[in-house]
Amino acid sequence: MKQLIGGIVNLSQVPAVTKAYTRRDLTTAPDLDGGFWRWKGFDHLVSETVLEQIIREINELGYDFATIDDLRESRTRYIKAIPVLLAWLPVVTDSTDKDAVIRTLTQPWAKKLALDPLIEEFRNLPFDGELARERWVVGNALDVLWDDSRFDALAELLLDSRFGRARQMIAWGMSKSKRAEATEVLLRVADDPDLTGHVVRSLAKLADPQARPTLQAAEAHKEAWIRKYARKGISNLDRKEGAVSRS
Repeated sequence: MKQLIGGIVNLSQVPAVTKAYTRRDLTTAPDLDGGFWRWKGFDHLVSETVLEQIIREINELGYDFATIDDLRESRTRYIKAIPVLLAWLPVVTDSTDKDAVIRTLTQPWAKKLALDPLIEEFRNLPFDGELARERWVVGNALDVLWDDSRFDALAELLLDSRFGRARQMIAWGMSKSKRAEATEVLLRVADDPDLTGHVVRSLAKLADPQARPTLQAAEAHKEAWIRKYARKGISNLDRKEGAVSRS
């Protein structure tokens, strides 16, 4: 039982909350007698109800988790749950719920099912409002689920300046690529202040000789962590080129 403004209601009897009932736009909810309960101060209950619906659908597949967080932290490969999460991904309009769904999809073993829908989610999220912040979380997922079979689509997102700092972890993920074009793509955005540090880190790992001027310039960057990766990158290049000369 939860006490709302004006009385007490059993939440198990409240009609299921759909995407139209988000905590951002819901100010009242129907009570059991057909009137209205004021939800002001209790809007977190709406968010919980959405996540409860998701975990209920997942548990119907044979799982037994109390919350979506328990599922995510279970260290099990909940592969049968991925289609349920993907079905909800474009539907959920509350940023907290969206964040939970995205993070639960952020599993390397789920890339075959989840990578393409997450690329679309990155493209389709709004540029303003609470949900805009979730684009960075999706970008982080794209790093974790990186697959060179989707290199062109990921590179396209990275090169699109409209997405701002949300691209940071895509730049980070580019260091995992085996494609020869990876360094070239990173160099095209190296001067973008939203991305500089993440680009330098990836260039350091890739250790492509054409990145040396960019890494040398980054040695003078005002941020210590960027200078650190720049020095590491130059060291990697020196070691790599030394090994080639000795062979």
